Amino acid sequence: MQRISYARPLRTLRETRDGLKQQQGRIKQEIARLDRIIRQLEAMSGDGADAPPADVIETMAPPDLKGLSHAQAAGAVLAKAAAPLSIRQLLETFDRAGRPLSAKNGYSILFKTLRKHRQFESIGGKWRLVDHGSNGHSAAAS
Repeated sequence: MQRISYARPLRTLRETRDGLKQQQGRIKQEIARLDRIIRQLEAMSGDGADAPPADVIETMAPPDLKGLSHAQAAGAVLAKAAAPLSIRQLLETFDRAGRPLSAKNGYSILFKTLRKHRQFESIGGKWRLVDHGSNGHSAAAS
Protein backbone atom coordinates (compact mmCIF):
# COMPACT_ATOMS: atom_id res chain seq x y z
CA MET A 1 0.00 0.00 0.00
CA GLN A 2 1.25 3.43 -0.94
CA ARG A 3 1.59 5.98 1.82
CA ILE A 4 0.19 9.45 1.08
CA SER A 5 2.11 12.50 2.27
CA TYR A 6 0.07 15.38 3.62
CA ALA A 7 3.08 17.56 4.43
CA ARG A 8 2.52 20.07 1.61
CA PRO A 9 -1.24 20.61 2.13
CA LEU A 10 -0.70 20.82 5.91
CA ARG A 11 2.01 23.43 5.45
CA THR A 12 -0.24 25.43 3.11
CA LEU A 13 -3.17 25.25 5.52
CA ARG A 14 -0.99 26.30 8.46
CA GLU A 15 0.46 29.23 6.49
CA THR A 16 -3.04 30.33 5.49
CA ARG A 17 -4.25 30.06 9.10
CA ASP A 18 -1.28 32.08 10.37
CA GLY A 19 -1.89 34.76 7.74
CA LEU A 20 -5.55 34.99 8.74
CA LYS A 21 -4.62 35.27 12.43
CA GLN A 22 -2.32 38.18 11.61
CA GLN A 23 -5.09 39.87 9.63
CA GLN A 24 -7.50 39.27 12.50
CA GLY A 25 -5.08 40.95 14.92
CA ARG A 26 -4.72 43.98 12.63
CA ILE A 27 -8.50 44.19 12.20
CA LYS A 28 -9.08 44.04 15.97
CA GLN A 29 -6.51 46.79 16.49
CA GLU A 30 -8.19 48.95 13.85
CA ILE A 31 -11.61 48.36 15.41
CA ALA A 32 -10.22 49.31 18.81
CA ARG A 33 -8.69 52.48 17.35
CA LEU A 34 -11.99 53.43 15.70
CA ASP A 35 -13.90 52.69 18.93
CA ARG A 36 -11.60 55.06 20.83
CA ILE A 37 -12.16 57.80 18.26
CA ILE A 38 -15.93 57.27 18.36
CA ARG A 39 -15.97 57.40 22.18
CA GLN A 40 -13.91 60.59 22.16
CA LEU A 41 -16.24 62.23 19.64
CA GLU A 42 -19.31 61.07 21.56
CA ALA A 43 -17.86 62.47 24.77
CA MET A 44 -17.16 65.80 23.08
CA SER A 45 -20.67 65.99 21.59
CA GLY A 46 -22.47 64.45 24.57
CA ASP A 47 -24.05 61.71 22.42
CA GLY A 48 -22.34 58.82 24.24
CA ALA A 49 -24.31 59.12 27.48
CA ASP A 50 -26.92 56.60 26.33
CA ALA A 51 -24.43 53.94 25.21
CA PRO A 52 -25.14 50.54 26.80
CA PRO A 53 -22.39 49.12 29.04
CA ALA A 54 -21.48 46.39 26.53
CA ASP A 55 -20.51 49.09 24.01
CA VAL A 56 -18.16 50.64 26.55
CA ILE A 57 -15.85 47.63 26.65
CA GLU A 58 -13.18 47.67 24.02
CA THR A 59 -12.45 44.40 22.29
CA MET A 60 -8.92 43.43 23.16
CA ALA A 61 -6.76 41.17 21.09
CA PRO A 62 -5.64 38.00 22.92
CA PRO A 63 -1.93 38.95 23.02
CA ASP A 64 -2.85 42.06 25.03
CA LEU A 65 -3.59 39.98 28.15
CA LYS A 66 -1.33 36.96 27.72
CA GLY A 67 1.19 36.53 30.49
CA LEU A 68 -0.28 39.29 32.66
CA SER A 69 -1.30 38.87 36.27
CA HIS A 70 -4.97 39.32 37.14
CA ALA A 71 -4.27 42.86 38.36
CA GLN A 72 -2.26 43.75 35.25
CA ALA A 73 -4.93 42.33 32.93
CA ALA A 74 -7.70 44.21 34.78
CA GLY A 75 -5.60 47.37 34.60
CA ALA A 76 -5.12 46.96 30.85
CA VAL A 77 -8.85 46.48 30.29
CA LEU A 78 -9.89 49.34 32.57
CA ALA A 79 -7.32 51.67 31.00
CA LYS A 80 -9.03 51.21 27.63
CA ALA A 81 -12.59 51.29 28.95
CA ALA A 82 -14.55 54.51 28.57
CA ALA A 83 -16.40 53.99 31.86
CA PRO A 84 -16.07 51.90 35.05
CA LEU A 85 -16.84 48.20 34.56
CA SER A 86 -18.45 45.58 36.75
CA ILE A 87 -16.57 42.42 37.63
CA ARG A 88 -18.88 40.46 35.29
CA GLN A 89 -17.97 42.80 32.43
CA LEU A 90 -14.28 42.36 33.22
CA LEU A 91 -14.67 38.58 33.27
CA GLU A 92 -16.48 38.67 29.90
CA THR A 93 -13.70 40.79 28.45
CA PHE A 94 -11.06 38.37 29.79
CA ASP A 95 -12.95 35.47 28.19
CA ARG A 96 -13.17 37.23 24.81
CA ALA A 97 -9.48 38.09 24.99
CA GLY A 98 -8.56 34.43 25.53
CA ARG A 99 -7.68 34.73 29.22
CA PRO A 100 -10.63 33.19 31.08
CA LEU A 101 -10.65 32.89 34.85
CA SER A 102 -12.01 29.87 36.66
CA ALA A 103 -15.75 29.55 36.11
CA LYS A 104 -16.13 28.28 39.67
CA ASN A 105 -14.44 31.12 41.53
CA GLY A 106 -13.27 33.65 38.91
CA TYR A 107 -15.57 36.33 40.31
CA SER A 108 -14.17 36.09 43.83
CA ILE A 109 -10.57 35.89 42.55
CA LEU A 110 -11.01 39.05 40.53
CA PHE A 111 -12.90 40.84 43.32
CA LYS A 112 -10.13 40.11 45.83
CA THR A 113 -7.48 41.19 43.32
CA LEU A 114 -9.20 44.50 42.62
CA ARG A 115 -9.86 45.17 46.30
CA LYS A 116 -6.24 44.39 47.24
CA HIS A 117 -4.55 46.75 44.77
CA ARG A 118 -4.64 50.52 45.34
CA GLN A 119 -4.76 51.24 41.64
CA PHE A 120 -8.43 50.16 41.50
CA GLU A 121 -11.44 51.89 42.98
CA SER A 122 -15.02 50.66 43.30
CA ILE A 123 -17.80 53.09 42.52
CA GLY A 124 -21.31 51.73 42.87
CA GLY A 125 -20.27 48.15 42.15
CA LYS A 126 -18.16 49.09 39.14
CA TRP A 127 -14.39 49.36 39.06
CA ARG A 128 -12.07 51.93 37.57
CA LEU A 129 -8.41 52.80 37.66
CA VAL A 130 -7.44 55.41 40.24
CA ASP A 131 -5.44 58.29 38.82
CA HIS A 132 -2.45 58.65 41.13
CA GLY A 133 -0.78 62.05 41.03
CA SER A 134 2.96 62.63 41.21
CA ASN A 135 2.79 62.52 45.03
CA GLY A 136 1.36 58.99 44.95
CA HIS A 137 -2.08 59.98 46.26
CA SER A 138 -5.23 59.50 44.25
CA ALA A 139 -6.56 62.53 42.41
CA ALA A 140 -9.92 62.09 44.17
CA ALA A 141 -8.30 62.39 47.60
CA SER A 142 -6.29 65.52 46.68
